[in-house]
Amino acid sequence: MNSAGNEFYWGIIVASLAYLLKNFVFDQILEFQKVKGRIRNRLRYYANVAYSIHLSEDLAQEVRSQIRQLSCDLEENYFAIFILVRLRAICWLFALPSKKSITEVSTSLIYLSNSVGDKGENREPPKKLKEEVDKVNKLLLTGNIKKLIDKAQIFLKSKE
Repeated sequence: MNSAGNEFYWGIIVASLAYLLKNFVFDQILEFQKVKGRIRNRLRYYANVAYSIHLSEDLAQEVRSQIRQLSCDLEENYFAIFILVRLRAICWLFALPSKKSITEVSTSLIYLSNSVGDKGENREPPKKLKEEVDKVNKLLLTGNIKKLIDKAQIFLKSKE
């Protein structure tokens, strides 16, 4: 009876921990990864539009609105997991980017949003806008994966 009671309590504890991990860690990180994917997808989808001078005002407004919304979504989802980001093990395990990277990406997205459809003489050249898109993609893709790979290589070299 005593052993059966212990198993019951341990089962409750494990089920509770699994529930908490799923809802407050994995779901939050999954949503953040979805937003990152949506940003890469939308940047690819609107690539020709972002660099074009000859846009209808409706299309330019749609692109501006979507890119600006993605910037807000990225920061919103990142700060939803901000407590987790402070735990180094979680950052390494899920390759989460730093706060500085997210701020840079968000700023670049707003910059791109403001540049779409601009017909004035101060319009940014397409080359600069392409560089900005490449910067966003690079920051979104790298995260902490590069650091993790570098540390793994150093660890493996030290074992040889």
